[in-house]
Amino acid sequence: MISTKFHARQLVAIRGTSVLLTLLLLLYQEVLCFTNKNFLKKYHNSFQASSTTASVVTEKEKLPLDEERYEQSSSSDIAKFVAQSLSKLASGSDIRGTFLEQKQPYTCIDTASDALLSSSTASPLLTPFAAYCFGKAFAHKLLLELTEETDFTTTNTVDCIVCVGRDPRTHGTIVSECVCRGINSVPGVVAKDTGLASTPSMFVFCRENLCHGGIMITASHLPCDKNGLKFFTKARGGYTKSDVQDLIEIANLDVMKKTQQYHGKEGKSSPTEKVNFMPLYAKTLRDAIIREVHNTSSTATATIDQLLQQPKPLSGIRIVLNAGGGSGAFFDGVLRGLGADTSSSIGVVPNSEFPLGVPNPENPDMVSRTIDACAESNADLGIMLDTDADRSGFVLPRSITVTVNDDSKAAKKACSGYEVLNRNRLIALLGVAFAQKSPGCTIVTDSGTSEGLAHFLTQNLRLRHCRYLKGYANVIGKAKRLCAGTLRHSGLGTTGTINAEMAIETSGHCAMKENDFVDDGTYTAVKLIGMLAKHQEQQHQPGSSSNSIASFSYTSLLELIVDLNEMETECELRMKIKNESLETTNTVSEHMINIIKTLLIAKHKKEKQSLGWKLDEDNLEGIRIRTTNIHGGFFMLRKSLHDPVISLQVEGASPDSVVGTVIHPLLGLFRDDAFICDNVDFSALESFC
Repeated sequence: MISTKFHARQLVAIRGTSVLLTLLLLLYQEVLCFTNKNFLKKYHNSFQASSTTASVVTEKEKLPLDEERYEQSSSSDIAKFVAQSLSKLASGSDIRGTFLEQKQPYTCIDTASDALLSSSTASPLLTPFAAYCFGKAFAHKLLLELTEETDFTTTNTVDCIVCVGRDPRTHGTIVSECVCRGINSVPGVVAKDTGLASTPSMFVFCRENLCHGGIMITASHLPCDKNGLKFFTKARGGYTKSDVQDLIEIANLDVMKKTQQYHGKEGKSSPTEKVNFMPLYAKTLRDAIIREVHNTSSTATATIDQLLQQPKPLSGIRIVLNAGGGSGAFFDGVLRGLGADTSSSIGVVPNSEFPLGVPNPENPDMVSRTIDACAESNADLGIMLDTDADRSGFVLPRSITVTVNDDSKAAKKACSGYEVLNRNRLIALLGVAFAQKSPGCTIVTDSGTSEGLAHFLTQNLRLRHCRYLKGYANVIGKAKRLCAGTLRHSGLGTTGTINAEMAIETSGHCAMKENDFVDDGTYTAVKLIGMLAKHQEQQHQPGSSSNSIASFSYTSLLELIVDLNEMETECELRMKIKNESLETTNTVSEHMINIIKTLLIAKHKKEKQSLGWKLDEDNLEGIRIRTTNIHGGFFMLRKSLHDPVISLQVEGASPDSVVGTVIHPLLGLFRDDAFICDNVDFSALESFC
C-alpha cells in the first residue's frame, strides 16, 4: 500500500504550483494495489539477479541536467504519484487515456506536474513518459516469458523483436517513438516500427514469426484526443486484464527505483528500424478469401497459386468499404486485387483528422453513409471497419434482381432495401456459416445478446450458445478455455473439450478458431464475402429463353436469418454517475441490483406478478430480467466496463411497452432511494419516456 501524498514545499519548488493546487494535492490520497505477486516476484528476482545489467541500464538512463532537480524534490513521493497515474491507464486488457503532449526532457517530475495542472482530470492521461514506461515493461515481461517458456536466451545472436504499429491519429507517432525507446532500453530486446497498421495484424506478425511480441497504438473508436496500447505475443495472443496488471506492476517498480527518468535519448544509439509488414498480412486475408470462395481448407501455397490462375473470385461483385480513414483502408487493395468493384468506397485513404468522425460501425452516421453509398452503387455488400480494423459491421440488400440480355450477354443487377447487419443479426448469419461447416459447435457471445438470438442459434441452427461477459477479451478467453478443456460450462451440459468455433461481441468484435482467435474485423468480412460469393454462385441461373431479355432474382443473405426473432425496440440507455467516479459507479451498480433482487424475492407475490419480471439465473454480470409479458423482451442493468456509467439495455415489442414494463417501474424504484438519487443522472431514462 503506497501513499501518494505530496508535500506543499516540494511541489512549489518543482513547478511553481499554486496554493490552491497544493492544498488539493495534500488531500490527494489514493492506494496503488499490487496484484499477481508471483509474477512480480519473478520479475523482481530477475531484476536483482542481473545486477550488472541493471546498473548499466540505470547509468544509461541518468539525466545529467535533471538529476539534481529530481533529488531535491522528494523523488519517492513524485514516483509514487506517477506510479498511481500509470495504474489509472488500465482499461481491461488495454491501456487507454487522454493524450497529453510533453516537452522534452520527459521526467517523472514533469509527468506528475503536467497531470496535476492539466484540466483533463476526467480521464487518465497517456503521456510520452507513460508510453516509454509501458514499452519498457512489455519488453521486460516478454523477455522473461521467452526465457522461461522457450529456449530463447539473451545470449542469442538474434534479439527479441517487438513490432510497434499505430492507427492514423496524429499523436500516434509520438507515442510510437516513446514506446520504441522504452523497448530498446532493455538489453536483448529490439523494437521495429511498422508504421500504420491494424490491431489484428500485430498478432499475425507474431504468428508468422516476424517478431516475438507486438504493440498496437490505438484508441479504437474513441475521440481523437484519446490513445492507447494493445499487446500481443505469439503464445498468448492478445493480452488479458491480468497481463496488463503485470505490466503496470513492472512499470511502477521501475518508476519507484528511479530507473525511468526518460528524456528522449535512452535506448540503443541507432534509430528504430522501420519495416513494412502489412503486405504479408494483406496476403493472409487474400488467401483466406480465396479459400472461402472455393470452399477449400488448404493453406498450401501451390493450391492458392493454382486458384489464382482461375478468374478472379470477386469479379462482378460490388463492395462498398467504409474504413472511415482508419487503419482498415488497406483492405480496399485486397478486394480490388481479387476483382471486386470498390469504386464507391468511403474513407479508404488513412486520415488523421477523421473528417467524417472517428470510425465506429455502431455509429448511426457511419451506418447511414454506408447504406447511401451502397444504394447509389447497387452494391452487393457494405463493410464498415472501426479505426484499428478489429471490429466490423455490414450492410446488405434485401432484394436483388438481375436482368440478362441474351443478345449481348450483358447482365444488369439492381439491389434495393438496404439494411444494416450488425449485433444479433451478424452473430446469427455467422452462426449459419458455422452450422454448415461445423454442426453442433459452440458460439460464445457477450451478455447483451437477445433472447431471439439464443433461440435461433440453439433451436433453428442446433448450435450451442454460451452467453458470457461483456468485453472482447472475455469472450475470446472463454472460447479458448472451452476448446482447451480447462473449464466446464454447466449451461452446455458437458465436460472436456468443447468445439467453440467463434467468440463474438454484439459490438462487432469477432474472433474465430480457424484464425487462431484473432480479434479481426477484416477476417469477419472475409467470412461474409465468402458466404456472399458462394450464395450467388448457387443461385438459380436462367435457362434458354425465347425472349431476348431474361430476368431473375437472387435471394439475399438476409433471407438466411429470416427466422431470427427481433424486437421492434432495442436500445441502451446510459445513466451517468454525477461525480464521475468509478468507485461510486461500482457501489451504485451493486445497490441498484440489490434493490431489484429484493423486489423480485419479496413475499408479496402480487407485486412481483404485476411487474412481469423474471430473473435470468444464467446471467453472469449485472442483472438480467426477462419481461414475461413481452415475448422475447428483456432488460439488463450493469456498470460500464470503462466509464462512470450505469448501462440499461432494453429490448421490447414497442417503445410504449418498454416504457410501461421497464422504464417507469425502474424510475419509481430508483427515485425512492436517496443514495441513488444523489449519485445518478436519470436524464437518459427520462428522455426515453
